[in-house]
Amino acid sequence: MQALNILKLGAEAMLKDRMEKVKANGINVRFITGMGAPEEGIIDVAENEHVDLIVMGSRELKREKEYGAGKLKLLGSVARRVSEIAESPVMIIK
Repeated sequence: MQALNILKLGAEAMLKDRMEKVKANGINVRFITGMGAPEEGIIDVAENEHVDLIVMGSRELKREKEYGAGKLKLLGSVARRVSEIAESPVMIIK
């Protein structure tokens, strides 16, 4: 349990400056952590909090697939599943 608290505090410290910048622009933002399948947790919080938009990063898989005239970069599995299942709009940032 202590290890989880250390990880949570570290994650919150890493995001603190970014959260302050967002808040300075009048956007409501909170830091929430959870355990379990990440896509289920993200979707549960979004539904319970009635969020307008889910913003998340993607680790973007390094391999690219050739399709027709160009290349398609693949999303990480969590970002892909959240974007497919969530009722709220999802913005994925690479």
